[in-house]
Amino acid sequence: MADVTMPRLSDTMEEGKILRWLKREGDRVEAGELLVEVETDKADMEVESSASGVVQQLKLAEGETAPVGAVIAVVDAGDGKGRKAAAAAPRQAAEPTAAAQPTAATPVAAKPPAVPPAVPPATPAERPARAAVSAPLTPSPHPTSLAPAAVPGPRPASSRGDAVKASPLARTLADELGVDLGAVLGTGPAGRITRRDVEQARARLSAAGAAAADAGAPRREDGPSTHGSVASGGVRRVPLSKMRASIAKRMTDSKREAPHFYLTTVVDMDDAVRLRAQLKALEVEPSVTYNHMVLKACADALARFPEVNARFAGDAIELLDEINIGIATAVDDGLLVPVLSGANRLDLIAIAAQARVLAEKAETGRFTSADLSGATFSVSNLGMFDVDSFSAVLNPPQAAILAVGSVKQRPIVRDGALAVGHTMSLTMSYDHRVVDGARGGRFLADIKRRLENPAALLLPGGAPA
Repeated sequence: MADVTMPRLSDTMEEGKILRWLKREGDRVEAGELLVEVETDKADMEVESSASGVVQQLKLAEGETAPVGAVIAVVDAGDGKGRKAAAAAPRQAAEPTAAAQPTAATPVAAKPPAVPPAVPPATPAERPARAAVSAPLTPSPHPTSLAPAAVPGPRPASSRGDAVKASPLARTLADELGVDLGAVLGTGPAGRITRRDVEQARARLSAAGAAAADAGAPRREDGPSTHGSVASGGVRRVPLSKMRASIAKRMTDSKREAPHFYLTTVVDMDDAVRLRAQLKALEVEPSVTYNHMVLKACADALARFPEVNARFAGDAIELLDEINIGIATAVDDGLLVPVLSGANRLDLIAIAAQARVLAEKAETGRFTSADLSGATFSVSNLGMFDVDSFSAVLNPPQAAILAVGSVKQRPIVRDGALAVGHTMSLTMSYDHRVVDGARGGRFLADIKRRLENPAALLLPGGAPA
């Protein structure tokens, strides 16, 4: 027998929620084959089986939670006889819970038999807890401007529904609500269906059904929602997803524990604009964006200022050899920070290529644990939203994060005369326990110098000191 445990899929993960089993009890699974979709504090991820054999037991039902390291499935690595023997034993009434972890001393024969159908019903005391974990969000109360209505009832087999681009969370929610993904219009990147699209499609259908059933009946607005939210007095309470709860906790901890200070500068981007146009004319692939230039400038500057590539460790400051830049990326339900590892060893084109791969993974929601772990510095760019400047909150335990504004033409003074040029605002947030003002100013000035002389970004080692 082999135990499959809940893996640590990010450096901040403490527990994971089972979204969807990709194998059922009795199915054959190979080591490295996808076994389950798990919701972490950062993303929904597909987890591979660590063993080959027959799936004897799934320890958790979909929607239940387990801590990192807990056994979530048992695989019979033999010929399946162990599973047959277990099936012959009387089924025990105990139901595994998110908090309970089986011990290594538990005999195999005592495990519940592996029968594919459902999980044993919860006791009355357990039902509220399970509902709180697995209940989806309340649909929007404004269905008039939403996507076309979804098909009610159990999800029908639809070739389009199986082929559409949708996030794992959206697929899980569609199954729970009986929504056909083939009838939902995606509003995410590249037309990808998000959780919100599924909720809105279901809300539109529910509103239409209620109106058709009883157009004159009064509607209750003060009771609990059937989808996990509570509406009262015009207020809807939406339960936090694991990602949103993690963001709330980490950002609160960061502002409370790390003494932030901020430095801002304005970069003359005219030469960077010309370089990007030249690379585009040469049809260089992948195409280079201003954000890629910022990432390269930061990587080269961090190599020159290792004291910024650091973290506070209580009674010491730890300087990190690896330069791994986190790229703040907006997703359906919050924010992810995929990691550009070894950024100082990459040239500008390689950074553009790897950043493109990470962006595609953010669209599909299919990250590996390495993609979301180990960042030593972060960049947050809101320039694409026409944001001129802003200050970012530190992502602990990192000592610095760069906030990037939009590149646009603005009035500037050049050689004593008023002119129009392309400029971009950069704001550094520092942990004052690690970085002092003068050192932080020199680091920011170095990034500015590299962006104002962008030809040096094409050099393997960046601009000389």
